[in-house]
Amino acid sequence: MEPVFLLPPSKEAQTRRGLNLVTKLAAFFALFGLMGAILAVHVSALASQPPPDGGQQSGDTRFAGNQPYEASVPETSSTEAGVPAPPPPEVRQWIRDFRSPFLWRRNRAVHLLVNVGAPAVRPLLECLTDTDWRVRELAVVALGQIGDSQAVEPLTQMLADPAWRVRRSAAQALAGFRQPTTVEPLIRSLRQDEDWTVRQAAAEALGVIGDPKAVDALTAALQDKQQEVRVSAVVALGAIADVRVAEPLLACFDSENPELRRHAAAGLVRLGELAVGPAIERLRSEDESRRQLAAWLLVRIGPAAVAPLMACLGGTDLQQRKAAAAILAQIGEPAIEPLTKRLVHPEAAVRQLAAEVLEKIGWAPPAARQAAEFYLAKQDWGALLKLGDVALEPLLALAGDKDPFVRGKVAETLGKLADPRAVDTLITMCADGSQQVRWHAVSALA
Repeated sequence: MEPVFLLPPSKEAQTRRGLNLVTKLAAFFALFGLMGAILAVHVSALASQPPPDGGQQSGDTRFAGNQPYEASVPETSSTEAGVPAPPPPEVRQWIRDFRSPFLWRRNRAVHLLVNVGAPAVRPLLECLTDTDWRVRELAVVALGQIGDSQAVEPLTQMLADPAWRVRRSAAQALAGFRQPTTVEPLIRSLRQDEDWTVRQAAAEALGVIGDPKAVDALTAALQDKQQEVRVSAVVALGAIADVRVAEPLLACFDSENPELRRHAAAGLVRLGELAVGPAIERLRSEDESRRQLAAWLLVRIGPAAVAPLMACLGGTDLQQRKAAAAILAQIGEPAIEPLTKRLVHPEAAVRQLAAEVLEKIGWAPPAARQAAEFYLAKQDWGALLKLGDVALEPLLALAGDKDPFVRGKVAETLGKLADPRAVDTLITMCADGSQQVRWHAVSALA
């Protein structure tokens, strides 16, 4: 048998096949377009017909995503005699939608029930005993969003529900009420619940409520094995205005975990003045990184930290003094007024630090007398001499300074001023306990 060789199709055959394929595709799309046009005409015709059951037209606001529902409740059914208005008939249907397998339908049901408001509360409360955890959870969510106070106690009880999703939703719902009565139950959930998402929701709720009674439980939660719970506890502590939260937040501020550090920093800055004391105490630390973090925090707190930092300038701890001066320089303008008052401080070291900080801030003395005090504090004796007679009174005020070096320079500068009003002071200084001071006083009188 002779072998059969398959020859490639000719160019003419290839062209015919290509045209046939294009023709088939064109026919397919034409048919598809015709079907779409027929469907559009059919839908348009249906939309133009009135509803067969007498229901609402397509503009029914009950199902508009962002439109409030206006229940058709008879006027006589309102709370005329203290009796709550009955729920609209649609409420029961929407509650039945809680069992729908479709998420969009369940979410729509919650949205519509929330828009109904108070009349939907009683039917929703009845759902809290349903055997289906999904129904209980959606009822909890809706009640939390409605915000009716009669739901607080039932929602508190839902913190003990067998389903963790229901317990979590109950904790989230209770946050919106901000009721002190919910603090203890939420603390129990934070301490004892086996599901970490429930503990996290409880921590967040306690932060929103902001009751100081939660500080100890939230501090303990910083050791939770789940990071999400620890982070929520840090955020919650930062929202509570209590001096006890400063130390745990500062501990987290030192953490190696960047997320904990970030939230702790935000909480400490928000805490403001209450965090200043513990932060200043850390300026004494031997650990440089701790000192740097404390300085960063004090700069961010700003004006509320100025007065305590000014007190540090007169302290006995040299390291703390220098750190306080550097922080005040970064705080800037809010520190200017108290710093100018320190220019006449009894201690030369405090005066000098104040002058250095003012110089770093860029402050310029507005008057000659202040300029004299500024140069005296800096111990810039040459600049002081250029001021002339204005410098006399500030110099005489320092003739009895504690520092013998300062007293000696005062006597020397008074001699260079050669003002007769300084003679009595110089004569007194000739009996000074320091030999150097006596020598400068005698030289000034010569």
